[in-house]
Amino acid sequence: MKLLIKGALAALLLTGAATSASAQATATASAQGSVTIFRPITVTKNVDLKFGNIVKPGAGTGSAAVAGDSGGALTVGGGVVDLASGDPSSAAKFTIAGEGGQIFTLAVDDSFDITNGTDTISVTTDQDTPDGDVTLSGALGDAGDGTKIVYVGGSIPVAFDVSTGLFVGNFNVTATYN
Repeated sequence: MKLLIKGALAALLLTGAATSASAQATATASAQGSVTIFRPITVTKNVDLKFGNIVKPGAGTGSAAVAGDSGGALTVGGGVVDLASGDPSSAAKFTIAGEGGQIFTLAVDDSFDITNGTDTISVTTDQDTPDGDVTLSGALGDAGDGTKIVYVGGSIPVAFDVSTGLFVGNFNVTATYN
């Protein structure tokens, strides 16, 4: 009988020990879930880059440059002549829009080609806002988009033996949220 009581007591102690160990091995904590939602970032071209109407030099190679700012003034040299009539020069204008106060990375192509038939002219771009981190106007959650205006100008060599006519080509302005 003594052995039966000792066995029952031992079983009871083991059950109690297992229950205590189980209760101490469980803990609970809470965490909060959250998300901040931004408007999509967009890049809109408002105005194209235009060198206007120019006359090529009689010999050698001259140049034409459009300032990368809101004025978009044309500067010519090396025998190139700016014709005041016709299509005026202008810097390209882009509007970047997105969530106010947020930082984005701006990247403008450093150069691109414009062509006319088989002739190609390389354009070196110049901009008023350097590539890299830029902050949109406004603040997070404002009623309207945050914006940044970017102007892009450029320069070209103009050789005496280049063909006449319209030269066209495309370049990219990219904005990416950080």
